[in-house]
Amino acid sequence: MAHIDNNGFGLGITTAARTRLSLVHAGIGSRATAYLADWLILLLVWLFVLFIMVFSEMIEAVFSNIEGGTFNVTVIIFSILFFYFGNWLYFVVFETLWHGQTPGKRLVGLRITTDNGLPVGFSHAVIRTTMRIIDFLPVFYAIGLTSALLQKRGKRLGDLVAGTVLVREHTDALYIDEPELSPEAELRILSREAKDCASAMKDEDYNLVRSYLVRRLQMSGEARRERSRAVLAAICGRNTHFSNASKAYTPQYHPEALLEDIWRAVIANQRRST
Repeated sequence: MAHIDNNGFGLGITTAARTRLSLVHAGIGSRATAYLADWLILLLVWLFVLFIMVFSEMIEAVFSNIEGGTFNVTVIIFSILFFYFGNWLYFVVFETLWHGQTPGKRLVGLRITTDNGLPVGFSHAVIRTTMRIIDFLPVFYAIGLTSALLQKRGKRLGDLVAGTVLVREHTDALYIDEPELSPEAELRILSREAKDCASAMKDEDYNLVRSYLVRRLQMSGEARRERSRAVLAAICGRNTHFSNASKAYTPQYHPEALLEDIWRAVIANQRRST
């Protein structure tokens, strides 16, 4: 489960893996940049569609409905609906499948979340996108821009109705790769000491263990042993569980065996909690 903090300026989320996500409310500039990027993509799509229409002589059928210099009303309505729902599908599909992002938002580093920082679903995307037509009124997103400027969390009307917020995201985690455990690790039975350590871990302990397990393959054998001892010593000074576990493990195994088993216990705890 994620722990969510709202300090009035943004959302801070600590995930089950103890990775902290800082979600800062998107400003008008980054919002506009993402929106322009999306519309540039849409423009290219519509130009391609127009090219296909011209190439297939479909456009001739449209212009053949001009009588007295005025388009046939049916053709005009159909064209407007086709354009609107094409754009509507673009935002709904991407924001649903990419969990709150479109290509433009991904480029800028923005994401739509629910008010409490959780991923958006299909219904959020539908409501938020449908409300764009009102946010756009009377011209150039005047209503949406006014709403975003007046709201502390920068919400346009679509966000207010859908219960969503547009945020700028980045992670404070320094280590992206998952640690690769040794073949012997899976053969060891998880000890009670390792399980107790995993349950008592603090964020700094978690990051220290993960950092070592990710980087150890780049070290020589002696450097790995010395570094694993240093990691255990640092953690033992903060936690009696680690001190007791270290005494039980180090006479029998390489010091990093305990760190591997603690990591396995952490992963097991995460799987049970999801």
